[in-house]
Amino acid sequence: AKSKFGMSLTTTPGVFESNKIFVGGLSNECTSKLLKESFTQYGSVNDVSVFGADDNTGKRKPYAFVTFDSPQSAADAISWANNENLYKQVERTNPIDARKSKRTSKARQKEENHRLEIMQTCDKTNLILLVQSTHLDRLKEYIQFKKSEFHDMVFQVEGSTSEVTRNMSLLFLSVCNPAEMARRLSQNPILSRALRKAYVVAKGAMEADLRDSADCEKVVKDLLQRTSTDQGASFRLHAFPPSRQSQILSAIETIEESSDQSVVLDPRHFTDILSIVQVYSYKGRRIDERKDERKDEFPLAMSGVSPSFATGGTDNFPDAVSRAYYKLKEAMGKYPIDSSIFNGSIALDCGSAPGGWTKFLADDMQCSLVYSVDPGELLIDIDNVRHMKMKIQDAMPLLKHKQSKIKIWVSDMCLHEMQAQVDFLLLAKEEGILEENSFFVLTLKCNTGHSKTFFDSQAEEILENLTSRAETGEVAMYHLFSNRSGERTIMGFLL
Repeated sequence: AKSKFGMSLTTTPGVFESNKIFVGGLSNECTSKLLKESFTQYGSVNDVSVFGADDNTGKRKPYAFVTFDSPQSAADAISWANNENLYKQVERTNPIDARKSKRTSKARQKEENHRLEIMQTCDKTNLILLVQSTHLDRLKEYIQFKKSEFHDMVFQVEGSTSEVTRNMSLLFLSVCNPAEMARRLSQNPILSRALRKAYVVAKGAMEADLRDSADCEKVVKDLLQRTSTDQGASFRLHAFPPSRQSQILSAIETIEESSDQSVVLDPRHFTDILSIVQVYSYKGRRIDERKDERKDEFPLAMSGVSPSFATGGTDNFPDAVSRAYYKLKEAMGKYPIDSSIFNGSIALDCGSAPGGWTKFLADDMQCSLVYSVDPGELLIDIDNVRHMKMKIQDAMPLLKHKQSKIKIWVSDMCLHEMQAQVDFLLLAKEEGILEENSFFVLTLKCNTGHSKTFFDSQAEEILENLTSRAETGEVAMYHLFSNRSGERTIMGFLL
């Protein structure tokens, strides 16, 4: 059978078991009351839910779901319903099978537990870091590893959320002095690529959706009650997600108009920072469905005020030449050795342009001579650096002829095959260019794959190849904070 709208009917027992129907193309005059009156002729109507009636965009006409007391009443409505003054479309809705319902319940429970975990984390958190998701685990490890640098800072990593926005995650910390910790982290050049923003907040989250103007005003009002706006104070707003910034600014203006409190906002010249962060938002519902939103799905926000602190960024560290400078700096800081033993040594930097690693070898490690090998131009001019403007395979015969003895061999070259990094190192040893017990640092750059596990396995294969072909000592492999996701650093001694 077919309905007046040409819809195929499936009323066989056990197949069409839903007592709910979909009603589409509602007219402007259609209301839930009129729909109930129209469909009551087919059976008792338990519920009518209309969606999109207040949508003024015109992108989609309103629609409704009508729930009867029995599947047969729903089937009859599909077969015979016809009221083009109210609606244009009547269709069946697929029943939810038991397995899907079970999975949905499990997913809901998982979401409830996730939200509760975030609430408990927020109760202890007063500093939130916005981090590239690919660097989240490495940042946790780096902060723990560098605890000695923050000896006067009592802090604890409380938790994290992954992918709150595209490739961005939040890291939650409890710190004795959150503003000072934020300043130190933001001024750390090794962290500058991944640490996008720091938010100093008061402990504890409040239920608020920053997409909603009323909730924004609630958060701002609570924050301003804890903020001194004395004469001379000016503020910069740090909001997350950044798309909520304009909504929050509007809320500040609204509160100023309705009270005697005045807030001076100046993004360039400011004494303090206002931070407002959406720490949790359930992605399964739209804001226009808020009336049906479960309590355990409601968004959470945190806010706070702090003295101004510097923000990160590579522009703040012009002396580094390039990002690679901090890659070698981090590697030497992590490897268990006193780098002063290399003072006065001869070093070789393969693939050196624009000169980040060469500068570190010459200045920081105080090598007496650095051969900087690369066809490209160097952006540095240092007395103890010799630029060999060629490829490493062309430089080796010249170095052999000079009877040079290299103590430190480093390479950050981009090679088509990772294995070539090891091959060039062992060729240098074979040609007698390297000293006995020479030290090496190699960047392995994986060109294929996407997962951390795959990158690790590829690098481990190269490392095994090296240790099987040569006698080595104290070899280590790191996924440095300064490495890209597909890079691994191996370092040690070639005996």
